[in-house]
Amino acid sequence: MQFEFAKVQVAKSAKTYTKDVRFDFLFRVANVDVPRDAKLSVEFPPEVTISDAKAVEESCSSEANMAPRSMMKCILARDSTTKKLVVPNRIDISGAFSDKTVMERRGMFVFKVEKGIRTPISKETTQTFKFLLTNDQNMRINYNENPLFVTILNSKTISYLKVIPSSLTVGEINKHMIKFTTPTPLFDGDKIYIQIPNEC
Repeated sequence: MQFEFAKVQVAKSAKTYTKDVRFDFLFRVANVDVPRDAKLSVEFPPEVTISDAKAVEESCSSEANMAPRSMMKCILARDSTTKKLVVPNRIDISGAFSDKTVMERRGMFVFKVEKGIRTPISKETTQTFKFLLTNDQNMRINYNENPLFVTILNSKTISYLKVIPSSLTVGEINKHMIKFTTPTPLFDGDKIYIQIPNEC
């Protein structure tokens, strides 16, 4: 059964690539009989990555209607052999419904992760987040089929840029050294475009 509602929100300050930003995850369950030992899993799209696994697990907590942080356990899924984070990244939350009053509240459930998640490095809309609610037998209770994504609206400005010519004499053939600092990581296949002024 699909969630009645599911949504992902990023802090309003994160309109560009941000290494450490708060994410809010909102959902409304479609079942009135969610077991207290139910587990919620959220799978991240590949454009949204983990910058600090420990920070993610420690800063995950209830924002509305879920059990208090002391009863919740937030764990990033890891490969059983290598112990590295699985790809795509996934966070598993247990204990969120363990407070006996949780399901009496109904309404919107919200949990937040305040640190350790990195937004996309370029201006783009991500692929979808996936929500899954399961019982202790790992049987599906609720899931989402509608796309859940975040959009990065702005690119970042190059903070340091300097052009150093080999000569300052008029009319000479010059070599130019260009120094700059990129505000986001660069990967194999990325391109840098430099526009030369008409006077050169």
